Amino acid sequence: MRRRGPLLIAAIGLLAATALGGVAGADELPLGGWRTLEVGVLPVAYFGRSGEDLFADSPDARELQQLAGRWHRKLEERLAALDQVNLSRTTQLQERLSRTQDYRRTVAVASERFDLGVLRYHEIQPVEALSQLAKARELYRSVYADVAHPHELADVAFYEGLILIEQKEPTKAHIAFRDLLTRDPTRRFERGYYPEAIEQALMGAQADIASHTDLIIGLFSPERLDGLSKLLDVQVFVLALVDGTPSAPLLRLAIYDQRVRGFATSEHIPLTDEALAEDELDRVLTAWQACAVEADKSGMYRKPPRKRLFFDISYAHGVWLKHSRTRDLLQSLGAALTLTWEPTPVLSLFVRASQLDTIVDGNGDLLDDFIQTRLTVGAGLAFGPSSVRFFARMGLDVGLALSNIGMTTDVDCKFFGIDSDRCGSSFQAAAPAVWFGLDFSLGTRVTLVEGWYLTASAGISSYVLDPDISGALNFPLHGSVGFGAPF
Repeated sequence: MRRRGPLLIAAIGLLAATALGGVAGADELPLGGWRTLEVGVLPVAYFGRSGEDLFADSPDARELQQLAGRWHRKLEERLAALDQVNLSRTTQLQERLSRTQDYRRTVAVASERFDLGVLRYHEIQPVEALSQLAKARELYRSVYADVAHPHELADVAFYEGLILIEQKEPTKAHIAFRDLLTRDPTRRFERGYYPEAIEQALMGAQADIASHTDLIIGLFSPERLDGLSKLLDVQVFVLALVDGTPSAPLLRLAIYDQRVRGFATSEHIPLTDEALAEDELDRVLTAWQACAVEADKSGMYRKPPRKRLFFDISYAHGVWLKHSRTRDLLQSLGAALTLTWEPTPVLSLFVRASQLDTIVDGNGDLLDDFIQTRLTVGAGLAFGPSSVRFFARMGLDVGLALSNIGMTTDVDCKFFGIDSDRCGSSFQAAAPAVWFGLDFSLGTRVTLVEGWYLTASAGISSYVLDPDISGALNFPLHGSVGFGAPF
């Protein structure tokens, strides 16, 4: 028992320390790692009126209108309380739309078209009136005035319906009046002011709306919401409406997600029991949020280590720009090996070894081929993405001629030999001959497939530390093309 007591106390202390440490660690966890959703709430309307409610202030319709306003506020409050949601309320969306110069200019032109259409209607020119009203409607829709100022589109639809009734086109008039009452569900008319045919058409449109089960898509199609999303830079739109009767009201809720170009959620919530309806709304929004919020994947996974070491083999070609003892350019053929180390994304260190055979020119002024080994060591700057990198380098160039060099334009030297007494003018450098100078080059590295890349470079060397040789042969211009692999 004596031994168990201290052990038990120690175990309890260890558990307590672990628990406290775990709590402290949880408090210190970063809140990042999730992308914030841009969410907007579109106007919440109500559609519970009957045809008779169009001509009288019905208590039932007034109650549904108040209910729609109340649930509009509740919907915005619930959304604003969700994590990783940046909410744009309806008034904010309308303000963002209407304050742009393009919106004001387009609405001004649309208003002029509407006034002209009304004028042509009163002048009994129905065809011209319909043409002007159609142009006004398209202008309003082009800047999403049905979100910022839906009453203006409703006015256009109203006059279109009046003209179409007079034109004996009841089907088209029904569509126009239905659009009117969808855009402005609070509009009322004075009984007997309009002919009976118009009143019947209005009541028929209202009855059609009341029997429709998919009013939200009728208000805003996915194509319209996609365009509005791009215009306002909002990923998600929440749409809602209230219909039914005061004794059995219903909240229709839909959530459009621009990332999937469709409605992610569509729910019908009975509002008879307000507390139960609030719980159901919370459940719907929470379930949607759990699926909609995305992790910020940029910092979720560790990036693969950056390649720092590169080895490539290339075909090399050179041209001596200074060749005072030959009449033609001297060209060199060979190969090069390059090892590059990039300690940082910008800085690069390199070593290049090349073997070049300078061949006899067409005139034979270079008496024989000579082989040169060149070693270049230096540093440079590199830039660009990993798939296509560019570099500029400068380094110390050491050239070693492994065979004798003889050059002359004297015919006697060529015929009798460069060591003959009859040879007047020639240049000789006995092997091994060494050059020292500076090298400048530019190049690129293009990734072909994983683990392999294509490389190309061009540069020039200047041998300045050995005037005996560089006075006659200098400034080799070199280029290379090859492939390599990173490590």
